[in-house]
Amino acid sequence: MVKIVLKLALDDERKRRKAFKAAVGMSGVTSATMEGDKIIIVGDGVDPITLTTMLRRSLGYAELLSVSS
Repeated sequence: MVKIVLKLALDDERKRRKAFKAAVGMSGVTSATMEGDKIIIVGDGVDPITLTTMLRRSLGYAELLSVSS
């Protein structure tokens, strides 16, 4: 299991939903939690670089804070 923490620019509820939906839709993700402007993703076989790149494309800003196993 891998725990990935990302910081996102979540200005409004629409962006929060979009980020959450995109993260949960990735293969291997078992859970996702929002804490303020951060999203915590837990999963097995999730590539943090691919996830960050995908969120950057959809939201414009995503910063990878930590990856732990």
